[in-house]
Amino acid sequence: MKNRTDHLPQELYAIIESSIPIVCVDIIPVILDDEGEVDSVGLILRKSPFGPVWCHLGGRVRYGETVGDAIERHVHETLSGAEPIIEIDPQPDYVYQWFPDAVAPRATSLPFGTDPRKHAVALSFAIEVDGDPTPTEKGEALEFEYFAVDDLPRPLWPGCEYLIDRIIDGSDHLDDEHDQQDEYEEVVELATEHAENMSNTENVKSSD
Repeated sequence: MKNRTDHLPQELYAIIESSIPIVCVDIIPVILDDEGEVDSVGLILRKSPFGPVWCHLGGRVRYGETVGDAIERHVHETLSGAEPIIEIDPQPDYVYQWFPDAVAPRATSLPFGTDPRKHAVALSFAIEVDGDPTPTEKGEALEFEYFAVDDLPRPLWPGCEYLIDRIIDGSDHLDDEHDQQDEYEEVVELATEHAENMSNTENVKSSD
């Protein structure tokens, strides 16, 4: 049976997305070393409101879809030649929250990610993936690559670095260094640069 949300008009989904939190899965493919510790993490390069950024995989859980099915769907939609290794009822390694700036809890020390599009509650997973992953032709990934956990690429989607550290290490040791204001300023700078680049591109096109 087709999922009901496959047929939601874009206008209706925009209203829903701007009115209530969306349940999502955040997926970080990992490679383990001989001792079972995470050696590297898989990230995609994708378009975003901040311009091209590196980040994890994932997206919303559809109506009638299990969490495991959502993980498999997002991996398959994003990467070819990849099969997630998960249990029938996978449990998250962490629950992370993403906020648009208008409702972000900046007055607290709560770690969170920034997403101008929606407020999301993300069930976050570090999983091994069988195969040799490459971006699908019609997916959101422009590139896919594994990176050492101590040598992450830049720029990252704001909030992604904290998520990776928390989900991999299972610790909160970034809390003292995780300055929400600094991250907010980074977001503003990225978004401003992206808007200026888009404006310059449009101006060039209009003058042709």
